[in-house]
Amino acid sequence: MGLHWDELDAGYQGYSLLKTGKDYHGNKLPVFAHSFADYRSPIIIYSTVPTVALFGLNDWSVRLPSAMFGLITVLGVGILAYKLTKSYQIFVLSSLVLGLSPWHIQYSRQAVETSSMLALLVLGFAKNSGLVSGLASLAYSPAKLFVPLFFLVQLIKNYSRKILIGFLIMSTIASVAYLDGLFGKSGMRFSEIAIFTDPTVKDWVKEKRLEFALGAGESKQVGMTPNILNKLEFNKFNKWGTWIIQNYLSAFSPEFLFTKGDQEPRHSPAKDMIGQFHLVEVVSFVLGLSVILAGRYTLLGWWLALSPLSASLTRDGAAHAARLSVMLPAIAIIIATGWARLTKNKKLNFLYVFFYMFCFLFYVLYFFTVYRLESAVAFQYGTKEVVNFVRSKKDQYERIFLDGHNNSMLMAYLYYSGFDPDKFQKMVPLKVVNPTGDEIHGEQLDNIYTLRPMEKRWLDELNSGKLKKTLIITTADEPGMDKPLPNSLKLLKRINFPSSEPAYLFFEANDN
Repeated sequence: MGLHWDELDAGYQGYSLLKTGKDYHGNKLPVFAHSFADYRSPIIIYSTVPTVALFGLNDWSVRLPSAMFGLITVLGVGILAYKLTKSYQIFVLSSLVLGLSPWHIQYSRQAVETSSMLALLVLGFAKNSGLVSGLASLAYSPAKLFVPLFFLVQLIKNYSRKILIGFLIMSTIASVAYLDGLFGKSGMRFSEIAIFTDPTVKDWVKEKRLEFALGAGESKQVGMTPNILNKLEFNKFNKWGTWIIQNYLSAFSPEFLFTKGDQEPRHSPAKDMIGQFHLVEVVSFVLGLSVILAGRYTLLGWWLALSPLSASLTRDGAAHAARLSVMLPAIAIIIATGWARLTKNKKLNFLYVFFYMFCFLFYVLYFFTVYRLESAVAFQYGTKEVVNFVRSKKDQYERIFLDGHNNSMLMAYLYYSGFDPDKFQKMVPLKVVNPTGDEIHGEQLDNIYTLRPMEKRWLDELNSGKLKKTLIITTADEPGMDKPLPNSLKLLKRINFPSSEPAYLFFEANDN
């Protein structure tokens, strides 16, 4: 799999910090690096700096920190499990369950904030370290709410001077994330995805109030005023509350956890085939839950109960594996607790291990075969080959257009070309140009134009005679690319998806 946009961004931010001490927007050693879409959490960004310094800017060096964080999480969840259960058996089984879970493997293979947050989260609470827990809240937004809430639960249930000091240290470090999220720019992303800022809620309230009035026998007219009962029944607070509860309960859906998982290909290894955990683990999960409900390991129950809260506040948080990843350690330990009960019966344990091995083998085979087809678009398949081709042909054309249709190719070009960060910082904010003098807009880097996400009518441009000695690289789904091409357009190359469907088309335009 190639790197997706967030990974490319993290890699280029690390490269920019290494070369210049600034993010690629020119901010010196920022806490939250300024990216094109938002302000990124610092842990995963800064962790790429040493690996890029050692191994260069490449996919392996950018993903290596996540793999290392993943290994730390496997050990850390075992330590946390022992702290909560005082069982060496559950220590071992917890590490095994988490290390072989599709959920954990998925994020340990990607340069995203999730892996760094999980490592810091489990180590922080395993050691009651306010420093590490505070860093977890800086690593990824879902930890901002969970970390202080779980610390408070520990203070109430098992008060000690050590936990109190840890809470104070955590609060001091995490205050950077809280304050910047409230008053700075790092909260921009949450404002875009929070249910409280959804513009459709207002229209929903109006529609329901109208239906209430009509259903009560009122006649429809301009300027209708809802009565008290109408306002109490339908308002934005009721809508938000219902939405939060639905999101919260959906996080525990067997469909999400054990059968289908997150439907976004970057978050889950299969469509309709594999859950975030293996199907057989539903048995041990239920057994583990029975232990929690019987009153044992109550802190583990609190972890599970609090973990979906952050995701529940977002519009698509019902089954968003990244935002729900705070749940992962608790569920892994609960599954391990149930598995430990099964080991008391040799026959049942043998059957469980047999089906577990079958599920894991199915997952591995699916991951390295069918998943390559399903995830190709999500992981921006072919962009590396596109940029390498452009670099080899750059001096042969007056202009080169990179058209990603609904995505910008800008970050892919910066990353794979190793574009000088110092030079780029002097260019931002980038000016939007329209090189053909028509409806084609994009950013210019020398003679390279990375076009804005929109439909481009290339055949119209070609027929207008405005393209001379130009290389056009476009996605195959751009409108018109499936029609007969004019003589002035020469097909040079085609990149296919693993499914053999065309991904990118390379054209030389030379209207004279």
